[in-house]
Amino acid sequence: MAFLDPQSIPICLLRPDAHEPVKFHEALGILKAFSLVTHVSDQGYTEEIFTLHRLVRLAVLSWMRITDGFQEAFKEALYSVGALFPEEYDSDPILSQLCLPHALAILSVDQTLGSRAASETGITIARLQLKVGSHMHYIGAYVAALDWHEKALALRVSLLGEDHSETMKTMSNIARIFYHLGKYDRAILMSRKITDLGTRVLGAEDRLTLYYFSELADNLRCQGEYEEADCILRRIVDLQRRILGNEHIDTLDSELRQANVYQHRGDYEKAKVVYGKVLILYRRNYGDDHHITKRCQRQLEFILWRLGQKDNVLQVWQEEYERVVEKHGVEHPETLVSMCDLAIALSEAGRHEEAEIMQTRNLELREKVLGLEHPATLTIMNDLGITLFEQKKYAEAERIQSRCLTLSNKILGEEHPETLRVMSLLGRISRQLGRYEESEKLIIQALESRKKVLGEEHPHTLTSINNLGCLRKDQGRNGDALDRFQKAYSITERVLGPDHPETVIYRQNFDGLSREIAEGKSTAERYKQLTNVLIIGGRRKWWKSNKKKSCG
Repeated sequence: MAFLDPQSIPICLLRPDAHEPVKFHEALGILKAFSLVTHVSDQGYTEEIFTLHRLVRLAVLSWMRITDGFQEAFKEALYSVGALFPEEYDSDPILSQLCLPHALAILSVDQTLGSRAASETGITIARLQLKVGSHMHYIGAYVAALDWHEKALALRVSLLGEDHSETMKTMSNIARIFYHLGKYDRAILMSRKITDLGTRVLGAEDRLTLYYFSELADNLRCQGEYEEADCILRRIVDLQRRILGNEHIDTLDSELRQANVYQHRGDYEKAKVVYGKVLILYRRNYGDDHHITKRCQRQLEFILWRLGQKDNVLQVWQEEYERVVEKHGVEHPETLVSMCDLAIALSEAGRHEEAEIMQTRNLELREKVLGLEHPATLTIMNDLGITLFEQKKYAEAERIQSRCLTLSNKILGEEHPETLRVMSLLGRISRQLGRYEESEKLIIQALESRKKVLGEEHPHTLTSINNLGCLRKDQGRNGDALDRFQKAYSITERVLGPDHPETVIYRQNFDGLSREIAEGKSTAERYKQLTNVLIIGGRRKWWKSNKKKSCG
């Protein structure tokens, strides 16, 4: 008990099953009688919950350190918490939250113990570190999640070796955290290392190796490396179909990633075909209500939306939202996601007021359920800012986005893609408010950071170049603006293709300003000719008048 956090100790962590029931409850009764432990409310959990007096905990730990039973007691507590702590947070959120402080207490007792402990104990420590890291990852504490995973990786490398399958799984988790941190370059480096290890140790056609390659492709897609991502996924899908079968979940997952590449590349027809095919197989194998079926269906509906079927999709999303609310209530995570998607659809359909009401409510619920500093809360905060911007409510949008930027800098980091997205919108808001100097600072900062983090040809970087062009146009610097529009347009056309929506927008900006400049030159030329005529005509009248005077 002394190795655990003194607050909220569930009775199952004391392993009453490992002791004689009568003696266990007698010992517990004595502790309660002297108020050394106290029974507390159940906190939503079915087990009895106790607290241990802090002075008692410190005294017992100090006494145990000078006895031979310290490490044995540590191991028992370690195994007890490790066995109870869920592998996945969402499998039992209440139990996961209950176990977290006890896991942290055990892992902080002696940070050097793992290196001195026997291999079995060290592996158990690493497993518990990963569970803590997974918990942190789920609640959006990505920096803490990375720290715990890197500790576990160091232990596994030292105890199992870099080539061990469990070590590679830990590397895969770290790559996923880098992905959520927006550090796509580091995620790609880690994924390449894993695929090399998998190919060498497990074999080029091993199921895990193929899965690691599909993760590498996903990271490349986020970095805007669409061609390489597509090339890898085409090869992986062919192998998975041959080795695992057309309907294996890994094959379908890779096909979904492939459709995602098509979607981001603007090839919506190709994406629609793949999503539709995979959805049929998901429905047949897992049913309509399985989460992966729903995810695929939502992605297909998004593609149909982009292809112009907005009314149909909007109706489906409204019905789905009502169904989810009725089934789970308004505070369930699935409801919050459905509410978020519906609000975005309403905003894009021009129903901004309805979207604003829904996003404001969603933000309140996410703050309550997930917390103000959860990344998902920041996402809906940014969405609300966009909706306010679209309604030209610039002062309100600026207030929301400024708050969002402060939180994003703190939680995600100053160079996270989502932080830069917020900064970019703030720059556009300042431009609309006529504060060009402030707008220029924000837009250029977002542009330079995107070049550094994502690369010069990433779609987000090109958006910043276009934004800077819009600002230069408003400042009357048409030559500079035209150069920006041309750069954004030409690179986007080469990277995403001539028919991608962003290519079309940038081309319109370039063509529109080119016409304005040409018309301006033409008008200036006509004005100059007219002025010359007036001047010459005036001179002629003056000369004739003065000639008459001189002759008279």
